[in-house]
Amino acid sequence: MQSGVENFLEDLIERIAARVIERMPRPQPAAPQAAQPAQYLTTKQAAATIGIGASTLELWRAKGKGPGFVKLPGAGGAVRYARSELDAWLAAHARKRK
Repeated sequence: MQSGVENFLEDLIERIAARVIERMPRPQPAAPQAAQPAQYLTTKQAAATIGIGASTLELWRAKGKGPGFVKLPGAGGAVRYARSELDAWLAAHARKRK
């Protein structure tokens, strides 16, 4: 059997623990992550990404010279460029200095 002193101490410890828990800082919700860049870009966005005019990119596409693209089915057949395709195309055209 527990003595009155042991009961008192046990009760005191529980109350102190409860107060400590009450005063502990609550975890803050995680900050929203920065928006990820679009994986597929319009002709205008793709042209700006590689530093050329949209009309130049359209001309290259018509001549089969530019980076690969996706033509979406449906009305108008919108064109999109995968960011990874732009990066690969630029890397393939990089020239090393001698």
